[in-house]
Amino acid sequence: VAAVIVESKQTPTKEHYAQLVGFGSKQHAQRMVQKLVAQGYPVVLKTRISSTARGKKVPWYQVVTTPLADRNELVQIVDRISKQETLK
Repeated sequence: VAAVIVESKQTPTKEHYAQLVGFGSKQHAQRMVQKLVAQGYPVVLKTRISSTARGKKVPWYQVVTTPLADRNELVQIVDRISKQETLK
């Protein structure tokens, strides 16, 4: 899973965050967040809902960085996490 950098339009100043990795299990996602936070990375867990072809709602869990104004700083953080955790 590739990290995706997204520009947030919710604030008057541009902020960016990265979608790092998704999990089907909340427990696995929480472990990843705890590991990255312990290493000093600014990440949080988001719950997402997807719909199947039959309309069933399925939750999944995404590890994302907190919004940062400096895109270059965010890219450096994502690069370090990607190498360290072997994310693609």
